Parts: sequence; structure tokens; C-alpha cells
Amino acid sequence: MAAISLIRIDFRLIHGQVVTKWVKQANADRIIIVNDALANDEFLGSVYKMAAPSDVRVSIFTIDKAITKWEKNQFGEGNVLMLFKSVEDARSMQKRGFPMKSLQIGGLGGGNGRVNTPSGISFDAKDATLLKEIQNEGCEVYIHVVPSQQKYEINKVIENLEF
Repeated sequence: MAAISLIRIDFRLIHGQVVTKWVKQANADRIIIVNDALANDEFLGSVYKMAAPSDVRVSIFTIDKAITKWEKNQFGEGNVLMLFKSVEDARSMQKRGFPMKSLQIGGLGGGNGRVNTPSGISFDAKDATLLKEIQNEGCEVYIHVVPSQQKYEINKVIENLEF
């Protein structure tokens, strides 16, 4: 059974902060990305795999395959940093029975309909609703962009947002 050291939502997935900070912080020797579109894009998947440190194995699964792998042998061996591209992907895994004790928000992207917050993360109404659902299932949800910066409790960030 793998030890899941960190579960993070970051729309950029594997990038500088993840590689230089969070892999080390989590003592991860594996990264598991769960995203249907990326799992079905062989070229882009190979780009993300090349972006990881050479001593860190990367697996990219659809939500269905991730659930199957979890139910079969809880992802096998190693220390895992699990990455989701979106709040929706994380909530889908949780609704299918994947246990999440804590969930770190590292980046959700920008765009129309999103509200910027002092935490540096922008939210839309759908993200806020899904994060509340995740939290209501007993999961600690927090924002933590990089280890050296402040950690924000999700409720304090989204409670007064107007969409």
C-alpha cells in the first residue's frame, strides 16, 4: 500500500514549485496525476512525465482507472504526491469512495467569473461549492501555494466571496 503524503489541486500539475518544493516536502518518490483528458493525451502526458525529477515516477490515470488502482492495491508502493487539475476531479474521486483526509489547493487558474482572493488563488462559484462539499465529508481543505508562504483555511477565504 502506497503512502499518500500529499493531495494537491494545481491546474499546472507538475511545474517548478511542485518539483522543487512539494516533492521534497512530501518526501515523494511517485506522482500520481488524476485527470481524464490528460490520461488520454499520450503526448502531453509524456511532457509532464519528463518535467518530473528523474528519481520520481509519474503515473497519469483517468478517474475510473485511479479508483480501480486504489481499490486493487491502494496504488502499490512508495510515497505519493497526488495531483488533480481541478476541484471537480478531486470531488469526483471523493464521491467514488477515495478517502481524503486533507486537500491542498495550490492553483486553480484564472479567467472570467473568477474572484481573486488575498491568498493568491481565484475561485468561481462551482469551485467554492465543490470545496465545501469536500470539506463536509470530513476533509481538511486549505490553500498553501508554497511551503514558505502562509497557509489559509479554505472557509476563511471563500466565506464572503460574491460571484
